[in-house]
Amino acid sequence: MRLLIAFIMTSMVGPAVRGDTGNQALTALKGCLGDLHSVSANFQQQLYASDGYLVQDNSGSMVVAAPGRIRWLVESPMEQWVISDGSTLWLYDPDLEQVIIRPFDQNLAEAPALLLTGDTEQLGGAFLVDFAVVDGEQSKAEDAKGCHFKLTPRDEQSLYRELTLSLNEGLPVGITIVDSLEQRTRISFDNAVLNGEVDANLFTFEPPPGVDVIHDG
Repeated sequence: MRLLIAFIMTSMVGPAVRGDTGNQALTALKGCLGDLHSVSANFQQQLYASDGYLVQDNSGSMVVAAPGRIRWLVESPMEQWVISDGSTLWLYDPDLEQVIIRPFDQNLAEAPALLLTGDTEQLGGAFLVDFAVVDGEQSKAEDAKGCHFKLTPRDEQSLYRELTLSLNEGLPVGITIVDSLEQRTRISFDNAVLNGEVDANLFTFEPPPGVDVIHDG
């Protein structure tokens, strides 16, 4: 859940390409994301231990939209809701009948899901950006709409060590997050829709009657 909040290919992902490619990658990524203002998709989210053991396998749906709004619903095998209107974050666990409410900081390094809202102004300050090598092939600037970007948080206190964002014809198709314990969270997107109509009510949450409400911060 901690990495899920932070977000808001295993051995196939090779080292990032260094040298002069960093500035090219940052420019290319800004070009890919700059026109986004919303993304909706289904997802499958898998958590692997450092030895490759599958710890969790979840699926659900998500919508992110500018400015800084997130709706991330894990639907199977157990429901978990992460919702933000850009200033408040609600973490709802129906099984525990509990909702945690806390302020939401629109910081890309803290919530890289905001990458999918076209928020590119923070990119260079929040991350070192490079092209990634996948299956032995080097992503290139001219293929930016269909390549892999490696983002390394500049903040050494970040909850994760690196993030790989994969695009196919401009559509986000996958994100891999590696934490400091070498655990990998792999998120695959399906049926993605870019810049569609988004109902603002999706990003607010009213706790159901009878649930425990915990204010954190």
